[in-house]
Amino acid sequence: MVIKLSELINKKLNDILALPDFEYVKLNFSKISDLGANNLYFADSGYNFVFSSAELKLIFFKTANVSITNKKTQSIFVDKYLLILSRTSEQKHNRYTIELFEVKENNNYDLELIKTESNLNFNETISNATNNLKNNESMQDIEISIIVDMIRRYLELNLIKNIIHSSSFSNDSLIILDGQIQPYYDFEKQIILDIFAKTNNFVGVSKKTQFNKLLSQSGYYDLNMNSSALNNAYLSSVRSVIAKLHDLSKHNFRIDFNEKLNVLQLLKTLHNSIDNYFIGYPYGLILADNIAKVSEQEKRLINMIIYLNCSDKEHFFNLMNQTNAHDIIDTINNKNKKY
Repeated sequence: MVIKLSELINKKLNDILALPDFEYVKLNFSKISDLGANNLYFADSGYNFVFSSAELKLIFFKTANVSITNKKTQSIFVDKYLLILSRTSEQKHNRYTIELFEVKENNNYDLELIKTESNLNFNETISNATNNLKNNESMQDIEISIIVDMIRRYLELNLIKNIIHSSSFSNDSLIILDGQIQPYYDFEKQIILDIFAKTNNFVGVSKKTQFNKLLSQSGYYDLNMNSSALNNAYLSSVRSVIAKLHDLSKHNFRIDFNEKLNVLQLLKTLHNSIDNYFIGYPYGLILADNIAKVSEQEKRLINMIIYLNCSDKEHFFNLMNQTNAHDIIDTINNKNKKY
């Protein structure tokens, strides 16, 4: 039997539209109208591996806080951190020693570091994850990815707490984080509850959603949470909706927020903060994302600082070469790609 590709795709699309989830959207959709913006704080984080050998890994993090009032940027704050993962043969289970430092820049071609105590329970989370390893995953890869993700979330939530305690934050302020605020790790739950104890004006905007049916106009519907996917950290006080923030947008976003917030008031505020650069997405998050990115230039600068101040340059150079080998292969593969 011969079938045309166009007919096959049309059939698949019709089958998808007949799924119960799509009927749920039709029944629960609400339109967004326009309204003036509040005093907005946009928050995001980024990171990059400075270098990564089997024994020593350095990951550089940045958090960005962009304050915008009446569509005008008021302030931009950036904090920098260095995560060091080191390993010795004496350590049990060959696990990494985890050290987090706040970076204070110095003009003497060096970085001043202040050790930060995160009190995160990495071992329990890693143990739970490694019990479900996939065929193409190693325990080391899982361990590193979990540590980095937990640190990233910890730094983002600490940034939110700092914004709340700043003198400029008021009752009509709204904090918008790039990413969901529904907890995934146990430690997030208590931090978010502490934030909610101070203010309800905290929102998460996720670019990735599991449900990608593009809405025909700006509006929203409540996310129908699958109870089997909920974990111990789940907060019932966090409400999640799927929203399209502009009629011309080609993207839906997941919006997480405290259930005490008025959803229409919230989405009207986000609706008014969009920009034509990425229509339907809050401009402040674009700016915060760009500022929080750790560039290759910053990565090379930190490598150079370490090299210039390293007492054993030969050993450090050998560690660097382990990282460079991966970079070289990646570069070759990218150049040889055929489209």
